[in-house]
Amino acid sequence: MDSTPVAISLDATFRDAAQLFVAHQTSDLVVEDGGRYAGILSEGDLLRALLPDFEARTKTVAGVSLEQAYAAFLDSGRFNADRTIRSIVLTRPVSLSPSDPLLKAATLMVDEHVRGLPVLEDGAIVGMLSRAKVAWAILREREPSASD
Repeated sequence: MDSTPVAISLDATFRDAAQLFVAHQTSDLVVEDGGRYAGILSEGDLLRALLPDFEARTKTVAGVSLEQAYAAFLDSGRFNADRTIRSIVLTRPVSLSPSDPLLKAATLMVDEHVRGLPVLEDGAIVGMLSRAKVAWAILREREPSASD
């Protein structure tokens, strides 16, 4: 578990979120409102908000080229860059408590198709658990010991 997840304000912009995703090489941001936990924003949430009709835009139909679809994609970025993330934040994400077993985390990640899970204690964020950390913990547990 990462006990210092990357946080962003509920009133931050799409641009701010994208910058944090890149700068911290993370897939999920903890969203805070006045210093209190408010939810989670994933890079997938941000991308879906930028391209709500992606499939329709990328299909080559009469008179619409891939270049035109790409131009529309860039226009969406320019149009939405200063929009706040408030409307796309997942305020009730699937979460864990610090005492939950590793199997529960792995199962939730697979079943819910999520890359990271917030770890909450009494409604406050205490960390984020990524798929990579779950996989590492599982593999580490299965390694033979030096005495085997």
